[in-house]
Amino acid sequence: MAMAYAGAEPKAPWDRLVDVVVVGTGVAGAAAAAAASRAGASVMMCEKADAPGGTTARSGGGMWIPNNFHLRAQGIVDDRDRMLRYMARSAHPTKYRPQDPAFGLTDREFELIECFFDHASEVVDELTPAPVRIRTSGAARRSSSRRGRREPGRTPRATRCIPSLRRVRTIA
Repeated sequence: MAMAYAGAEPKAPWDRLVDVVVVGTGVAGAAAAAAASRAGASVMMCEKADAPGGTTARSGGGMWIPNNFHLRAQGIVDDRDRMLRYMARSAHPTKYRPQDPAFGLTDREFELIECFFDHASEVVDELTPAPVRIRTSGAARRSSSRRGRREPGRTPRATRCIPSLRRVRTIA
C-alpha cells in the first residue's frame, strides 16, 4: 500500500523493495520484524537514534512476563488471579479496588491485563529460540564508508530509508 501526501516529494529514490517496513528497533519493532520474517516476508527496520533498541535499550531490556518458560522449567506456575491483582494494582493504583471482580478497572483495561497474562509467555516462547540474522543494507554500508565513520559493531548510517531516520537494518 502506498501513501501520498499533498506537496510531498521524495528526497531520494527508493533503492529497495521489501514486504514490511518496521520503524523503530525496540522490542516491539524487533518482535514485529521477527514475526514477519519468520512468516516469509522481507523486512527492513529503520531507526532514527544513534543506536538500535529504542526505549527498550533505555530500560536495560528487562521485562516481566508471567508464566515464562524459565519459571515453568522450574515447576513454578503463576497464579492467574494473584497476577491479575498485581497487574491491576501496579498499572492502575488509583483505580484498584481489591473486592471488585475487575479490581476497579474498566472492562477494556481488565481484558488487556487478562490478555497479557494469558498470551505474553507464548510470544516470548516463540521468539526466544529463533535466532534472527541481521545485516546492514548495502546503501547504509556505502554511505557510512564514504563518510569514514565505520566502527566495528556499530550500525552504519543509511541515506535511503525515511529521510528523518538515520539507521537501516534488514532482517534476512
